Amino acid sequence: MNKPFTTVSQVFPREWLHADDIRSRSPLTVAVERAQIEDRFNPRSKREEPNLIVYFHKAQRHLICNKTQAFALAEATGTEIFANWAGHMVQLSHGIAPNRKPTIVISAAPVAPKPAPADEQDDDDADDADMDPVTAGDFD
Repeated sequence: MNKPFTTVSQVFPREWLHADDIRSRSPLTVAVERAQIEDRFNPRSKREEPNLIVYFHKAQRHLICNKTQAFALAEATGTEIFANWAGHMVQLSHGIAPNRKPTIVISAAPVAPKPAPADEQDDDDADDADMDPVTAGDFD
């Protein structure tokens, strides 16, 4: 049975990732699914403009990259070719931009430790497999 809606955000979910979405879980390590250029309407210029959009594995929200984030992704992945970013792990952190507004800071993901032997692994990881790493728990 589906859980009933209890918040406005559940009824009208946002498509785009915002800094406040990761504030309580910052830093958050995610895998890039793909990055591509998409035309999006710019309300300031009142026309369609190309934007770099980054999709993350198992995430419902996508990131519209600004220039700083795009160059940070290039540094974190080791390539400026955004088509090659797929599969790279990056870390998203809540931050404050020079204009004093909240932003998402992107950096290389820390190197993961070697996995534990199978008999020592935690069974709780199976429950998290289908969770959206970006929005899970935000609006419960």
